Amino acid sequence: MSELADLRCPYNLHFGVDYAAIALLKLPKRRKSCNSSAPIGMKSHQPTAYRCPFCNILAGGEDERLFVLRDREVAAVLSLHQQAGNPGRLLLFPVRHLESIYSIPEELGAPLFNATKRLAIALKKTLGCAGITIRQNNEPAGDQDVWHYHVHIVPRYEKDDFHHEPRFVMPVPERMKYAKQLREALAKSAA
Repeated sequence: MSELADLRCPYNLHFGVDYAAIALLKLPKRRKSCNSSAPIGMKSHQPTAYRCPFCNILAGGEDERLFVLRDREVAAVLSLHQQAGNPGRLLLFPVRHLESIYSIPEELGAPLFNATKRLAIALKKTLGCAGITIRQNNEPAGDQDVWHYHVHIVPRYEKDDFHHEPRFVMPVPERMKYAKQLREALAKSAA
């Protein structure tokens, strides 16, 4: 099976973006840290020769100004894909390549949870949203299609029709604007 075919997923193509093609175009050679991280006894679903988009982001594949949070354990960026009525979706992920919830070491649980909470509060303060949806998918049956653990943190509004909103690719300048506002909110809350 070709490398591209290994990476294709109907979920990715559903949104009109072929992540597999993007991954093969821009990513540097596979980093050692992108090897399967499934714990003993758990099946890895990561394709052979997988080129991880989150590892690419961490390796400089995205403009640093798109990061909302980055420390030695976790990072968060504005998602490329947003929903029309809910712009501001964040993706939080560990700096270390870990495939799913099953491979998260216990000592990383608290930093991930704390960052999720801080980012949710920053979204509420910055965007004035009425609520937050936090989503995390594992394995193909759980709708996981990127093989690096990540959490979606999505601003929600009353009667926002979230489950039917069309998705769009947010332009980089707009993503940078949101990221800057959220970094400022995080800095204020830390002070």
